[in-house]
Amino acid sequence: FIQNDQEDNGQNTGSKRRLTTIMKMLHAQGHDVPRLQRQINDMLVKTILTIGPHLAHTYHTASSRAQNSCPNSPSRCFELLGFDVMLDSDLKPWVLEVNHSPSFKCDSPLDTEIKTSLLYDTIHSLSLSPHIRHKFLAKQRKQQRKRLYGPGKPFATAQHMQARPMRQTSHMRPDQRWMSLMNTP
Repeated sequence: FIQNDQEDNGQNTGSKRRLTTIMKMLHAQGHDVPRLQRQINDMLVKTILTIGPHLAHTYHTASSRAQNSCPNSPSRCFELLGFDVMLDSDLKPWVLEVNHSPSFKCDSPLDTEIKTSLLYDTIHSLSLSPHIRHKFLAKQRKQQRKRLYGPGKPFATAQHMQARPMRQTSHMRPDQRWMSLMNTP
């Protein structure tokens, strides 16, 4: 294992590199990068298909629990998978392993940048906002009050239940975007 050069940030040195860096390097050497990307995508899809029944069972187990606690809430159940792919000397891709709990430990600035961006993109794709959380908690409180006081008793409801769009963060660095998600009012 060769540690990345701090100044280079994984562009030309070290064992860890960005996928885009590797693809640019292969393209510069005259390799058919779009074909390689299709091969990798096909291999990953086939791998996911083989573990599909397990993923479906896990999803249904988690989403049924969520639906029981808040029936009108959209499910945001997901699993983040890490694929280790190796290219042989003929540029044939091979799946080495699939990590169902990939590590988010950051050993270098490149790790920090890539993993922060991954987490930001994952959370952003879930369309989470504090307002959705407040709405969910208000529904839970309403259900608790119904259980405590009975279905016919009136009670106060939260006035701030409308979700607002997330703030635009495309102009920020990945670490700033991540923190803005966590600190959104």
